[in-house]
Amino acid sequence: MAFDSRLIVTANRRSEEEQEEILFRMLANRGYVNYGNLYDSSHIMPDWVTRLHKLYNQALPHMRGCRRLLPNNAGVRWENRAGNLIWTYSDWHPDTDATFVRLDGEKEMPWTQPVLESGNVYRSLT
Repeated sequence: MAFDSRLIVTANRRSEEEQEEILFRMLANRGYVNYGNLYDSSHIMPDWVTRLHKLYNQALPHMRGCRRLLPNNAGVRWENRAGNLIWTYSDWHPDTDATFVRLDGEKEMPWTQPVLESGNVYRSLT
């Protein structure tokens, strides 16, 4: 598991979905993807790259304290005094009655569902 590290991407052929998942998992662990000279400044990055970086910037202040892996590789939980921040790789059922908000890169939205959905970032309020 990468943590505070980077992944150097070469010209391997990966689907957009694979690339998006790789970046999501790297950011969940405070890592980043280095594209090196694969792209130059004239290259327009896909919208999902911008979306994930906005999400990371919103989540970063809460990514302090102890990092724990969720059971069954469901994601990453950052534990700190202000609450938990959870990046989900797959749907996850929290074993607590905590109140959650979902981050979207700009604002926090109340989350009332019993399952934290895959591919999102949540913050516990209690």
